[in-house]
Amino acid sequence: MANIIGILGGDLRSVYLANALTRSFEVHVFYLEGRQPFVPQVHLEGGDQSLLARCPAVVLPVPVCQRGLWLNAPLWKGEVPLSVCLEAFPAGTRVFGGGITGVIRTMAGKGKLELIELLDQEELTVRNALPTAEGALEIAMRETDRTIRGSKCLVIGYGRIGRLLCGMLRALGAEVTAACRSGEELVWAEAEGCQPLPLEELKTAAQWVDIVFNTAPAQVVTGEFIREMRLDGIIIDLASLPGGTDFEAARIRGIKTIHGLGLPGKCAPRTAGEAIARTVEQLLNKGQPR
Repeated sequence: MANIIGILGGDLRSVYLANALTRSFEVHVFYLEGRQPFVPQVHLEGGDQSLLARCPAVVLPVPVCQRGLWLNAPLWKGEVPLSVCLEAFPAGTRVFGGGITGVIRTMAGKGKLELIELLDQEELTVRNALPTAEGALEIAMRETDRTIRGSKCLVIGYGRIGRLLCGMLRALGAEVTAACRSGEELVWAEAEGCQPLPLEELKTAAQWVDIVFNTAPAQVVTGEFIREMRLDGIIIDLASLPGGTDFEAARIRGIKTIHGLGLPGKCAPRTAGEAIARTVEQLLNKGQPR
């Protein structure tokens, strides 16, 4: 394993990521400042590009970019074009990041850099499920005018996040219905104390639900569903962009919606950053990306 690694930009997750990686690496941090007390062992650099040539591996943020092709660096004082970073990496550099688009791959140059998509790593997906579920629960507590106990909650999808979220809601005394596509998921939902609901029958829940949590990546909370909802209902969508909700239909009807993107980084940056660190270390130890 290479013993030097660079961390470029990012939010608080990157701070905790850098701190965790100092156990195994000489860490150089770029375009990340103002949080030095959390990373006492990290050498902070603002933009000395020559140092990047010493890093056989670098970790970009999750997501890599903001507003087009600017490096996602909310803790840095200025804007950094992603192209400036990519051009500084020598050939063969292993570049980890989240949300590596085709445009970014083209910018990196065919075959020049080894780009590794963190969001495709099963280990990281599983580790992020818990802070995502906890973050969704925190949103529900903050944005509703009722207790979770006794609330009629609908969780769409019974994958990693949906399953954890259902368990948390039940533990708090909510009435939980799990809408699932597969028969196996419906059986598990029922066995674990939820009211199972086939996804094709989703509309039947619209009139009674207090809080909708969507984890499905396809648009399942349709305008038709929203038109049947009570006006005091709320929708918390946890799916990646563009989400699984007809947000325009909800806006027109006056239904409160929250698109809970990036919850691990917002609600549990230490846990999320350390999860990224563990995933990066595992991939480097294996010697090749998945």
